[in-house]
Amino acid sequence: MSSDTDDLLPGILLFAEKAVPLLVQADPDESEGQSFFTRLKFVSETCLLLYAVIRTEDRELAARALDIGQSLAPHARRPEILAWVHFRPHLLAELTVAHYCLKKIGVEDPIFDHQLNVFAQMTSVGARERVPWKDLEDGWHRALGAPSPDVDIPAALKRTAISQVQDALFASREDGYAFTHALIYATDFGHQQLPDNLDKDAIIRDAASLLARCLEEDDFDLGAEALMAWPLMKMPLDSLANFALDLFETLTRTIGILPSMSLRNDEYQELSAEAATRYFFKEGYHTAYVMGLLLAAMRTPNARQLAVEGPLPQSCNTARRLYDLLPERFPQRQWEVHFNALNSAQQAALTPLIAEIFVRRTVKSADYEGLRTGLEIFLASGHVFHRGVEQSVELLGRMTVAARGDADGISNYPSVDRVSEIFGAIGR
Repeated sequence: MSSDTDDLLPGILLFAEKAVPLLVQADPDESEGQSFFTRLKFVSETCLLLYAVIRTEDRELAARALDIGQSLAPHARRPEILAWVHFRPHLLAELTVAHYCLKKIGVEDPIFDHQLNVFAQMTSVGARERVPWKDLEDGWHRALGAPSPDVDIPAALKRTAISQVQDALFASREDGYAFTHALIYATDFGHQQLPDNLDKDAIIRDAASLLARCLEEDDFDLGAEALMAWPLMKMPLDSLANFALDLFETLTRTIGILPSMSLRNDEYQELSAEAATRYFFKEGYHTAYVMGLLLAAMRTPNARQLAVEGPLPQSCNTARRLYDLLPERFPQRQWEVHFNALNSAQQAALTPLIAEIFVRRTVKSADYEGLRTGLEIFLASGHVFHRGVEQSVELLGRMTVAARGDADGISNYPSVDRVSEIFGAIGR
């Protein structure tokens, strides 16, 4: 299941080249204020992609990225941006990401720089109180060149999602974004090592559960960000990660971009040719760019490698057994189409992925008897497990204690480090 993605990043740059002339123009269906921020978001994310591409040190791609950057310069430094910074100095860094990304790739504007530096002297330039990963982002802005107030990054890092074990069963999508964004900014998109006190293996376990959740939801935007955990931390791609990469590659080649959740074929078909083209680029660019950032991260030193995994446990049919027990879901998820096209050995290697999806789908449908049955099958197989499996066992334990009315029972409960023992304490 190896993926050869070398030709995909040039295709994403081609997408950006075509998107720029369309999306830097005001959308007639939006108000003036809404249109300003819609266009600024597109320009900022495009410039971020260009910066990531140029850092891959591919000369041909760098030349193309530089050309796109030069065409975006007037839009990254519009008078309206200065007007907003004039009235809201604390937004300086967030409003000028495009400018500083362009400056990093050699597209400079000393006059615009000087004006921003003047605004940075205002007493109201300090960032407002924010969630921890936003502090990491602000530190990244400062490293990029923005004249932002200094941030205590080590203190902020301790409060981010990557410093805590994540809730694999009930976390919100926003919780997932907090996890991926913290990792992205803490590693400078794969160009900086994490502090030694962070447990990379624990982070990968959380990333694996989040990635499984995203595959189950056809959420390829957040899924591509979750998959970035492996190259960002220089961790070898295991079977789960490589399966996701292969799926994202297949979808990109089939559709032209990695599809977003907001890109709907029924809406697309109802539009005129001109409106449909704009819709495709407007709704599709963000997830396409996330795929580009993932591919750029894969090109950082020591990032693109496959894990050397040991022999599979003897119970090689566990993945198929769990899959057959899954509650049906319509329409069928893309991961299922991809999984069913694999041979039995390839499916067996994905047993931990199927287990994660199984526990999530059964918990969501409140089928706790089915959850117990599937967990017993999986844990007996001897495969490694990720957070969703671990926390599902804990959930069944809590439910059992609650049903017995034994408030002190949890104190005598087997440790999750010996997860299979828990079933000895759970009654049907």
